Amino acid sequence: MVINDFNVRGYVLMLLRQTYNVNVEMGCGQSDVNRCYILDARTATAHFPGIGRYVCNLAQALPPQLADDERLVILCNPSDPTAWNPSALASPQVEIVPAPVSSFTLRQQWAIPRLLHQLAQSPIPNRQSPIFHSTYYLMPYRPGVPTLLTVYDLIALLHPQTVSLRARLFFRVATRLALAAADRVITISASARDDLLAHSPIPAERVTPIPLAADPRFRPQPADEIVRVQAKYSLPDRYIFYLGINKPHKNLPRLIEAYAYLRNTQYSTRPSSSPAPGTTATPNPAPWPRLWATRCASSAR
Repeated sequence: MVINDFNVRGYVLMLLRQTYNVNVEMGCGQSDVNRCYILDARTATAHFPGIGRYVCNLAQALPPQLADDERLVILCNPSDPTAWNPSALASPQVEIVPAPVSSFTLRQQWAIPRLLHQLAQSPIPNRQSPIFHSTYYLMPYRPGVPTLLTVYDLIALLHPQTVSLRARLFFRVATRLALAAADRVITISASARDDLLAHSPIPAERVTPIPLAADPRFRPQPADEIVRVQAKYSLPDRYIFYLGINKPHKNLPRLIEAYAYLRNTQYSTRPSSSPAPGTTATPNPAPWPRLWATRCASSAR
């Protein structure tokens, strides 16, 4: 099966619908009213480049998939000067609601639930029985409405050497609170789901892996554009390109071992591991000793 952006965002919407239906069956919602989904986009800021991209793309992909009886509310934080502005998405089915409170402040524990309550009680049509989608574990832990949570990874627990003891304890407590508040949980991979189930008491049936999709801009390019980029960066016809930071949990030594395996099996490949323009390498142990051990350093840059 081809995993693309439409499939993945469609799965998120499907899970929102399932969460709504489960809560109706439990008596927490009404079956005779239209459905409202509230996406917390307060993490779409410069502080969260990866999570922010997830939230922005999700917010842009959901509206075309809404049924006639469904509405989407997007919470944004206009008090953050780096925050993404979703106003261009406003439509009869999509409402942009300011929520000027950071995910890092204690105030969100009462400010966001109060806002969710107001949205649920609004006299405007299609505001009954909302589903709240929290995109970060720092969230209101008593939201007061059925909640869907996205969990990305458990790096602080799986790689304790990368964070302080205080950070690990904080992550563990905050994640437990978030999981307790959520009716359903999304993980971004099957591996992340396995890690979550191994490190928390959450029932397996409440956790659904939904793989991330490539940004819509990443599409096959015309032949002349490919030739232009190859010439600009002196690239061969076949190569391996890693774009990311150098941190232990990225497992770059394994990538190098895979490259060495390809070299040894006569594949014509060449990795490029230079930092992206405008970025700097992180001060983590370099994987180059492993590269030299594979005797492939002469073909890497």
